[in-house]
Amino acid sequence: MEIFEELEFWDEVVDCHRLIGNLGAAEDLVRKELDRLDKAVLDEGISDDATFDQSFRKGAYTRAVQSRAARRPLLICVIGNVTRPQEHFEIAWEEIGHRYARAKRALGIMCIDSEQWEAAMGHYKQAPGIISLFLEAWFVYGCAAIQTGDIQTGAHAFTRVIQKTPENGEAWNNLAKVLHDLGKMKGALKSLIEAGRLMRDS
Repeated sequence: MEIFEELEFWDEVVDCHRLIGNLGAAEDLVRKELDRLDKAVLDEGISDDATFDQSFRKGAYTRAVQSRAARRPLLICVIGNVTRPQEHFEIAWEEIGHRYARAKRALGIMCIDSEQWEAAMGHYKQAPGIISLFLEAWFVYGCAAIQTGDIQTGAHAFTRVIQKTPENGEAWNNLAKVLHDLGKMKGALKSLIEAGRLMRDS
C-alpha cells in the first residue's frame, strides 16, 4: 500500500483500504493530497517583496497552478468513489472546463445503478470521448438506450461492442433484441444464434 501512495496511484490506494475495510483512512489520505496541492499554489504565489526574483516566482507559481489543475479532478473523483455523492464528480467535471471524461463516466454509471436511464444517456452524450476511451461504456450506453426507447442508438452501441469483442455473448443477445425491434429479422436471428453459441460455450 505504501508503494501505491509513493507513486500516487490513488485508485489503488483506495482499493487496498477497501479490502481491509478502512475507507475512511483512504479518504483522509486523498483529502490531504488535495490540501497539499492547494498549499503548493499558495506557497508559490508571487510576492510583492522586491527582493524576490519575480520571473522565477512567476514560473514556479505557473507550474504549481498547472499541476493542481491537472491532478485535482482525479483526486476529487477518487474521493467520490469513496463517499459516493454525485457532487464530487460534478465538481471534477467543472474543474477543467467540461473535459474530464472520468467524471461524466462515473455520473453515468451512478445513474445506471439507480435506473435513471435518461440522465445516464445525458451524461454520456455530454462527453462523447467516454465511449471511445472505454469499451465497457459502449455496452452501458446501449443498455441505457434500450431503456429509453432509443433502439437505433442501442443497435449502434452493441454493434461497436461486438466489433471490439466478438466473443461477448451478452452483447450479441442485446443486439438481437434491438434488431428485432427495428424489424431487421435476418440480422436479429443471426445475432441470436451467435449469442446462444457463445453463452452455451462460456
